[in-house]
Amino acid sequence: MTSKPPPSYERVAEIAGPGGVSKAIDCVAGQIGADVSRSLAPGGKMVVYGALSTHQQTEAEKLAIPIFSRSIIYETKIVQGFFLLRWFATTPQEQVRTAIGEAFELVASGILRVPEGKPLAFKQFAEAVALVEAPAHETKPLLVPN
Repeated sequence: MTSKPPPSYERVAEIAGPGGVSKAIDCVAGQIGADVSRSLAPGGKMVVYGALSTHQQTEAEKLAIPIFSRSIIYETKIVQGFFLLRWFATTPQEQVRTAIGEAFELVASGILRVPEGKPLAFKQFAEAVALVEAPAHETKPLLVPN
């Protein structure tokens, strides 16, 4: 019999200590997003940029992030959304160019690593979908023309 792993906020507490973390990002939403918010220290900030907890984007309970109101009132935790297309549309072009340049420098220096995709022909679409939907997949499919 295998035991269920602890919630992610308990694992974060093991690593960061009981005080929590000052910053976090979440691309999943749902219960995982709630666990991430619980990992924040008082005054901490979480940026939410995705809702991977559901592919359909129609399952309200998986899209919602249940957050304790005391966390945002008494502990002044901040949960903020981020949508890249909106950022591009509302940010001055010079700031966008600077940010993109800094990102390229981080990749070129090796500080950030962009994982390689797995090239698949369009006729391998079913394999690409299976790869994406597999739990704990290590790479993303990259559909390429023949």
